[in-house]
Amino acid sequence: MGKVLLVIAAIGVMIFALIDLWQVPAADVRGGSRFLWTLAILLLPVVGAGLWLLFGREPAEGPKRRFLPPDDDPDFLRRMRSQ
Repeated sequence: MGKVLLVIAAIGVMIFALIDLWQVPAADVRGGSRFLWTLAILLLPVVGAGLWLLFGREPAEGPKRRFLPPDDDPDFLRRMRSQ
């Protein structure tokens, strides 16, 4: 039963990596083409997927600024108090 779960987890990681690979814009793929990364993920099941997730795509730009409603936005509240 444990081996079956490991195989299912490995297949899940591979599928996740392949979907992620093909959803990333082509300009953000590092270290080769999508075709080469696809081969790496399929031929080196867990290792290829791990390499893609660690090194294959451009790093994220950082946290996105969340939208704050006016009653939670300190700048908005400051402007309201000064009026």
